[in-house]
Amino acid sequence: MSDGYREEIKDLLISILDGAYTKEDLQSNTQIGTELIIDSIAYIQFIVLVEEKYDCLIPDDLLDNTIFSTYGELENRLNESLLSNVA
Repeated sequence: MSDGYREEIKDLLISILDGAYTKEDLQSNTQIGTELIIDSIAYIQFIVLVEEKYDCLIPDDLLDNTIFSTYGELENRLNESLLSNVA
């Protein structure tokens, strides 16, 4: 699977944000904090949803949404984590 979990990551994030964004809104260069507004509670809910869906643990260094400046950075790190942790 060349794109790994990228589409599913988008779908889960959109669901947590109550449809405020579309897949087209979530591009790799979408700026977190200006173009994509996600507060810390919604972000943690998103991470928990990912962990539950894929029965895995997301590394602690990904629990802080302020370390990502773009959606692409977030998506890449989550995708890498899922590819390495999900059987």
